[in-house]
Formats: sequence, structure tokens, C-alpha cells
Amino acid sequence: MTKAQIVEAVHKQRALTTTPKRMIATILDAAFEEIARGLSRGKKGERFTYPGFGTFSRKDRKKRLGRNPRNPDQPLEIPAHRTVVFRPARELKSKLNGRRPT
Repeated sequence: MTKAQIVEAVHKQRALTTTPKRMIATILDAAFEEIARGLSRGKKGERFTYPGFGTFSRKDRKKRLGRNPRNPDQPLEIPAHRTVVFRPARELKSKLNGRRPT
């Protein structure tokens, strides 16, 4: 799903048909910017939870040895880095599997 598709879907909701699409897009941009800012400036284990959807959390990865795909015999050092992990909520998992939430 693209940003334009999300804006269109939100705009079609009954209560928001009079709200300009540009304003909806601005609000979505601001929301995602705040989520990213919160995850990037926080400390290890910092997270953002949206009830019924899931939890985004920051994870610090240690440096490790991997394998060069072009030359599998040659080890390759993968540097330490930060990443974001997502854990879906029970309700989202149920929707994905076509079941009712428990």
C-alpha cells in the first residue's frame, strides 16, 4: 500500500470526507515523523505501541561476521547498527489469519 492509497482510504471514511486530502497527508507525515524521532533519539528498548496494531521498537545489533555473497569463502564484517523491529498485536495477527480476536 502506498502513501497515496492510505490518504485516499482515510479520506473516504464517513467523518473525513470534508477534510482535504492534503491535510490528511500532512497529519500522516507528522505522525510518522514523530514515531521515527521517538525511536531514533530514545535509548535501547525504546518503543512505540499502537493498541490493536502492534509495537515498533529499536534494536541495537552487534557487529558480526557474515559471508560475502560474491565470494562465499571470504568472511565479511557486518558493522554494528540500529534497526527497527515490529511485533504485531494479537488483534492484527487474528485479522491476518482470518480469525476473530480472542
